[in-house]
Amino acid sequence: MKKWIVVVFCLLFAGRVWAIDINGYLKTDWRLKIDGAGAFNYNENDLGLRLKSAVGSGASVFADLELKNIGIARSTTLRELALYDKTEVAPWTLELKEAYLDLAGIFVKGLDMRIGKQRTAWGTADRFNPTDNLNPLDLSDVTDFGKRLGSNSVKATYYTGDCYLQGVFVPLFTPAVLPVNYQSLYNMPAGVTDTIVLPENKIANSMFGVKAGGKIFGFDSSISYFYGYDALPLAKKTTFDCSGTLPPFYLTSGVGVELEYPKIQVIGLDVAGSISDVGVWAELAYFMPEKFDTETIANHGSYGPQTSSGTALENPYFKYTVGADYTFPFEIYANVQYCHGFFDERGTSANPTMKLRDYLIAEADKKFFDDKLKIALAGFFEMNFSGGDRFFPSYTVYPEISYYPFEATEIVLGAYLIESWPEGKFYSSKDSDEMFLKVKYSF
Repeated sequence: MKKWIVVVFCLLFAGRVWAIDINGYLKTDWRLKIDGAGAFNYNENDLGLRLKSAVGSGASVFADLELKNIGIARSTTLRELALYDKTEVAPWTLELKEAYLDLAGIFVKGLDMRIGKQRTAWGTADRFNPTDNLNPLDLSDVTDFGKRLGSNSVKATYYTGDCYLQGVFVPLFTPAVLPVNYQSLYNMPAGVTDTIVLPENKIANSMFGVKAGGKIFGFDSSISYFYGYDALPLAKKTTFDCSGTLPPFYLTSGVGVELEYPKIQVIGLDVAGSISDVGVWAELAYFMPEKFDTETIANHGSYGPQTSSGTALENPYFKYTVGADYTFPFEIYANVQYCHGFFDERGTSANPTMKLRDYLIAEADKKFFDDKLKIALAGFFEMNFSGGDRFFPSYTVYPEISYYPFEATEIVLGAYLIESWPEGKFYSSKDSDEMFLKVKYSF
């Protein structure tokens, strides 16, 4: 820990000597389960630093670092309490979120390049972006949906008038970060042993994307193409030991699951603009997965291996998001989106956890006392158009009260309230209601 404090101070000193613009934030986030027990289940304290060279030239550098104390003390012995390394008492991480070199007007006028670890955001929708596939999701905090990791990549963008052409090359695959309750994504019972097989680090497995955009009838529009891997793995091979005389056999030992990352191609379209005073946007992605075959091997003590096969992915599918926002009289702001296909859904009915579902996302807020106080209410509603028992099989609502006592200072008190029935998307999280307090200062 001490060495990273030295690094931070060196960066601040460098900013004074070599004219580096430095800004950042301090953030605290506490969460309390609403279950009567009053247990804290989340604790996070962050120091974020963003550095950018301030010297005006065709080349500039940018870095985004985050020092994060996250988690709750997990010491179980006196020895752990006495360690000089205090990570068992106060867990922490240092993350290099972005670090890249910008080259403006390189080779020809209008051609810009960015090289290094970077976040390349595609799409016009608000956080629910089916065309945004160059960077993997960071689901370590599922309440911060839409957060993604930076990827080591090279991006070139050529501008001409109101139009641009962009190409991105990602040489190395980076998987998505899963939430703590990752079992809810894979429906794996206790006792399952899982193994992840990452794509080999070779040029043939590199990913890339191209995008062209500009103004069409006053709307920002683009078309894009992505070739690479889905950042969430799928079960490729399942193995278990069994016994019995006739199928179905009886399980006699634990299940082993081997997971791999499917290859995909995605053609995307997006548009954003305004109609009168209403902001509107739409984003459409056509996914073309490479055929993903699966295998199940039942090792029978008497009959030997019994193998069966299937296909988890094969057919193309669409995902899309459309939305609008508007400020009503009395300065009441509203934002509404309709989303077809969540991040872990892949358009197959063979696996119920992967089928495409429909969602309504809505938010409204109102500011008071010269914008010192803001009251907001948002909701995430799963919709069932197939005529099931409930039109909303699951939903989440999250009210918030934000207070801004001073410039660049924010205090937020709120809650995440989840309800779901057995057929709902969020059934495994239905008992995860919690309150939170967040404090953030930006500098």
